[in-house]
Amino acid sequence: MFTILSWNILQGGGSRAMQLLQHIGDLKPTVCILSEFRNNDSGAAIRLGLLKHGYRHQFVTDAPRDENSVLIASLMACSNQIHPLSDPVFSGSILSVHFEVFSIMGVYLLKKKACSI
Repeated sequence: MFTILSWNILQGGGSRAMQLLQHIGDLKPTVCILSEFRNNDSGAAIRLGLLKHGYRHQFVTDAPRDENSVLIASLMACSNQIHPLSDPVFSGSILSVHFEVFSIMGVYLLKKKACSI
């Protein structure tokens, strides 16, 4: 059975990274979509843990270390694409992976601060 886990890991997971990985390992979804993922030390630990659980196909947006983004990890081979309509200021907000017969998008929507005039 093909299963998908979509999880907002809150501020990159931080000290909860190992607990997150334990839950993912217990559930063993085919595809994991982690929003609020961060490309920092905690993110590297999460990616390594996912790899140890068999998620050889991992894609993450190119967001700075301190910005929330999206990571998609899959047990099945797939290709990826940063969504062409992403806001260039927040290019880490939409990531898609493509399987032979369908695609999945991981989206993290930011609340932009209102500007004052």
